[in-house]
Parts: sequence; C-alpha cells; structure tokens
Amino acid sequence: MTPDVTRRIERAASAADAADRARAVLEASERIDHADPLAVQVAFGRLQGAIDNLLDALDS
Repeated sequence: MTPDVTRRIERAASAADAADRARAVLEASERIDHADPLAVQVAFGRLQGAIDNLLDALDS
C-alpha cells in the first residue's frame, strides 16, 4: 500500500470516529432538560466541539 493510500485510509477512519462522536453528542443533547438554560448551553457547547473535531478530521 502506498503512503498516500494509507494516509487516506487513516483520514477516513479519523473522520468516521469524529462523526460517531458527534452523533453520540447529538443523541445525548436530545435527552437533556430543555427547560434548563444551563443544560442547553452545555449541550450546545459539546455539540459545537464535536462538530469542530469533525471538521478538523475532514481537513487533515
């Protein structure tokens, strides 16, 4: 396997892991008390972080 192919496989795996984590954060955000502003703010921050990680994985 060439280094380029190996790098593409690693990048795809990293993006898939980041997507799985973002999906898990989104699922968790659906179970919070949406009447609690702090809980919503924390969930939103976690979701933003997960999306940032996903975008970073796609850019690498």
